[in-house]
Amino acid sequence: MTPPFVLRFVRRLGVSLIALVVIHSLSAQGPLTPPGAPAPTMKSLQELWDKMGVLETQNQTLQTTVTSQTKILNALADVHGLLAWNITTVDTAGNVGLYTSLAFTPGGQPAISYYDSTNFDLKYAVFNGTTWQITTVDSAGSVGLYTSLAFTPGGQPAISYYDNTNFDLKYAVFDGTTWQLTTVESASTVGIDTSLAFTPGGQPAISYWDVTNLDLKYAVFNGATWQLTTVDSAGDVGRHTSLAFTPGGQPAISYYDNTNFDLKYAVFNGTTWQLATVESAGSVGQYTSLAFTPGGQPAISYYDGSNGHLKYAVKATFTNP
Repeated sequence: MTPPFVLRFVRRLGVSLIALVVIHSLSAQGPLTPPGAPAPTMKSLQELWDKMGVLETQNQTLQTTVTSQTKILNALADVHGLLAWNITTVDTAGNVGLYTSLAFTPGGQPAISYYDSTNFDLKYAVFNGTTWQITTVDSAGSVGLYTSLAFTPGGQPAISYYDNTNFDLKYAVFDGTTWQLTTVESASTVGIDTSLAFTPGGQPAISYWDVTNLDLKYAVFNGATWQLTTVDSAGDVGRHTSLAFTPGGQPAISYYDNTNFDLKYAVFNGTTWQLATVESAGSVGQYTSLAFTPGGQPAISYYDGSNGHLKYAVKATFTNP
């Protein structure tokens, strides 16, 4: 019988011999290097693509959430008065600032036309990004009441206004160097409550009140002369005008009927002016402002003089039942 210590020695010797054989075998094959990364499969590439899609969707969702939360925070701050109005004094040279009209330059800067009642002048102020530049546009007599400011398609300021000395409707446009002044109509007393806009073809057009005849009138420049039209003459009509062009390019005017105390609307259909009474409940329709909705419907803001309320009217659209 073999002693136990001999068996243990044989086992250890056997393990050592096996280890030596393995080491020798590996040595004969050269130095050991780790295996390379497995080649990508279509499955692994698809998994990476899917993960990228998920991350992109999550990123878009987060961006939308941040934008929404920012709007909410701004709205809440505005409600609570945290976002203050920036108030600026534009002109202090005398009693200035009546009959203002605001528009923005093509570069996005504010511009204002207004009446200087100390010097009886039409003035224009524009912010250049640092300071307000102030110009006297017309100083021939008492001029500059009932101003309406708009920019030409070429980006130059233009103003319609009332000449209180000659009782005329006037128009001023900057040509890049000087202001060009034109008397649009001088027959009787005309030019109160002007509203200036440009036709789709780029020509100036003005709605206004004919004080002598108590009519609503419309003037448009055809490239050579001003064409004058009486739009409504049924009673005392044409105060508080607001001119805009329809999506189809036709002129439209909101105004006040002082005979019937109604809010009225006129639109040119290409041949004639179509007149409509928008509201007739009480004394309504002063201080109108006309614009068109994104869907192309006329909308009017105005004053209800019967109860002292601000009102809004929009023409309904036809829907199938």
